[in-house]
Amino acid sequence: MEYTERTEQGMHKSCPACGGQLRYCIERDTLECRSCGKHHAPSIYQVAGDENQMEVVEYRCPQCGAAVHTTETNMVSYCSYCGSEVLFSERMTHTRRPDKIVRFRIDREMCESIYRKYMGKLVPKEQKLNFQPVYVPFYYYREQFAVGGIVSYKEVTEDEENVYTTTYEVKAKTDIEVMGELECASGQFEPETAEKLMFSAKDARAFLPGYLCGMYAEAPDLDANLKMGDLSPFAEAELQRSIAGKLRTDRIIGTVLPEKVKDEAELWLLPVWLLNTQWNGKKYTFAMNGQTGKLVGDLPMDKGLYRKWLFGIAGIVSAAVFALTYLMWLL
Repeated sequence: MEYTERTEQGMHKSCPACGGQLRYCIERDTLECRSCGKHHAPSIYQVAGDENQMEVVEYRCPQCGAAVHTTETNMVSYCSYCGSEVLFSERMTHTRRPDKIVRFRIDREMCESIYRKYMGKLVPKEQKLNFQPVYVPFYYYREQFAVGGIVSYKEVTEDEENVYTTTYEVKAKTDIEVMGELECASGQFEPETAEKLMFSAKDARAFLPGYLCGMYAEAPDLDANLKMGDLSPFAEAELQRSIAGKLRTDRIIGTVLPEKVKDEAELWLLPVWLLNTQWNGKKYTFAMNGQTGKLVGDLPMDKGLYRKWLFGIAGIVSAAVFALTYLMWLL
């Protein structure tokens, strides 16, 4: 019996050993079979599409409109954004294939451990936590300029009677490539939260559909052209640095950039743990960088525990001050 489903490239969409459903394993950076437990390389998994587009299953929350994409058909009944427990609408669609992905390094157990360690005794043990791993889309902008940038600088000399200023123009012999900061491509994700999460681009790797097995990626809904062309100031600064370093001068007075030959925005997926919790009838949501564990958001706390903690700290400080005063009196 043939258990595996093969695509035109000969790749698998289910476990090659038993035909079970595959899911991405954060701990081992592999695809794990939910049936037999065997692990496989993420590269074995493939979906329909080409180098620019890929077929995904889109789920949309009927309450807040949040949309997420995945490569497999599952029943989604919980929204990571508004916390609603409702059945999502489902449809097959095509979306832009991401260029790169930064994989999760913080698993669910580590996520909860970091959260509770951060909050300490201010979070009651009975508090229910809802951890949802979601890949959030970002645009990574890149611009390249041709050879021939011009930098103007001046040199000042003087004698006993006069001061002489000479202006020079130097043409660069190399091209200039600049890469901008990551910009969130999702309208559902708050820009302030995305900035505070402080993602790093150093761990980015080529995207493979296997990374979405058992995971969800938020749908990119912001236009990539909104930030196109914003890197010219960085290119000018890079051109000036390259010329100033060779000429050993800091008297640059002007820059003329050459023709721009590349202006593109790569689509990246970055890992975020969205945590929803309820306390005293109120919902709280905050985000954790799935790469570093950095927390962002208003965290819930037990006010009674907070007062005890605050008074305890105050008591300790008072006792320390009294002890220090008494010791100084003895001396």
